[in-house]
Amino acid sequence: MKTKTTTLLLALLLSMAVKAQTLTGYFLANGDTIQGFTEFFFCTDSCYNFSFAASGGTPPYTYLWSTGSTTDHTTLCYSDLQPNNDDTLLVRVTDSNSHQESFFLRAQEYPEILQQICLVTVDTALNKNLIIWQQNTNPDVMSYNIYKETTTLNQFALIGVVPRDSLSVFTDTTSNPAQVSARYTMTAVSLCAASHFVSFHKTMHLTINTGINNTWNLIWENYSGDNSPVKYRIWRGSTANGLELIDSVSPTVTTYTDLTPPAGILFYSLEMIPSYTCQPGTKDVLYASSFSNRVDNSSLLAINEKEPFTPKVNISPNPLIHSASITFSYPLNPGDYTIEIYDMHGRCIKTYSNLTNRTLLLNHSDFKSTGIYLVRIKSPLYSEILKLLVL
Repeated sequence: MKTKTTTLLLALLLSMAVKAQTLTGYFLANGDTIQGFTEFFFCTDSCYNFSFAASGGTPPYTYLWSTGSTTDHTTLCYSDLQPNNDDTLLVRVTDSNSHQESFFLRAQEYPEILQQICLVTVDTALNKNLIIWQQNTNPDVMSYNIYKETTTLNQFALIGVVPRDSLSVFTDTTSNPAQVSARYTMTAVSLCAASHFVSFHKTMHLTINTGINNTWNLIWENYSGDNSPVKYRIWRGSTANGLELIDSVSPTVTTYTDLTPPAGILFYSLEMIPSYTCQPGTKDVLYASSFSNRVDNSSLLAINEKEPFTPKVNISPNPLIHSASITFSYPLNPGDYTIEIYDMHGRCIKTYSNLTNRTLLLNHSDFKSTGIYLVRIKSPLYSEILKLLVL
C-alpha cells in the first residue's frame, strides 16, 4: 500500500516531467521583444529579422519556419505580406526528446496615421500666420511636419518640424498676412513614416479702400478649411489693440461697407467663427476662432479729408537721427492744429496741441525705439499722415 508521502512524491515527479516537456518562448523582431507577443505591424518597404527564444523541454532545439528557415531566426519583408490580409509567421520548435510545439505570429501592415490641421489664424503680436492642431492620440507619433503651398497649385513645401512633446502650434515666420493669404497642410511622423496629406487650411486676407461719403470698404478672401465657418465678425478701433465688435455677417459674404465710421485713423480685423474649438495639447490654451490680418486707413486719410487748397508740410531731416523739425503752412492759426505721433502698432505715443507757431521740434529722446512712425497733422478741416523714420 502506497504511503501518502510516496503519492505526493510521484505527483511531484510527474509534474516536473510535464513541465520539462513543455516548450514555451517568445518572438523578437530585430532583437526587441514583440509587444503583445502574437502581433507585429510592418512598416512599408521594410524587412525584419525575426527570432524565437525557446525555453522548456530539453535543449538543444531545432526550428522550422514557414519561410523555410531551419535556424532560430528568419527574415520577413513587407513585400512578402499578402495585400489586405493578415499574414501568419509560423515556427515549429522541437527539443532533443522530440517534443514539439508550434508558435504563430500575426504580421500586418502598419496602419496609416491620419493628422489634420485644426485652425490657422494670424498671431497679432507677431503679425505672422499661426498653425494650430490637436495632439494625435496614437502613441507612435514622434513629430509633426508643417507644409505651405508654393506658388504652384497643390505643391507644398516643408517649412517646419514640431516634436510631439511641444505645444501643438507653429508660427510661419516667412508669412506676411498683410500681403497675401497662405494655404497649409501637415502630416504626423510615426515610427514607420509620415502620413499622407489629409486636409488643407487657408488664411483670410483683408483689404480696405475708400467708399462714398466718408465710408470704408472692406474686402476679403474667405477662410478655407475642413468645416464651413458659422459666421464672420467685423472688428474696428481707433488703435490696433483696441478693436470693438461692430457687426457680424454670413460666411458667404466677402465685402462690407462701414457706413458710419468715426473720423480719424481706424483699424479693422475680420474674425471667422468655426463650429469647433482647438485645444493644442494643454487645457489652459483654447482657440475658438481665426483672425485675419489687420488693416488701417492711415494711407487713405489724406485723400479722403483733403481741403480745397494744397497744404505744405515737411519733416526734416527724415530720417531723424538726433532731432527733426515739422513745419507746415495752413490758412488757420497754429493753435487750431494738433500733431499726433503713432507707432506702427497704432498706439498714439505723443500729442502736441495749442501750438504757437508752425514749426515743431522733435528730439530722439521723444521716441522709445527706432523704427517707422506715423505723424498726423489735423485741424477741424484737414488731416494728413506722414511717415517718419527714427534711427
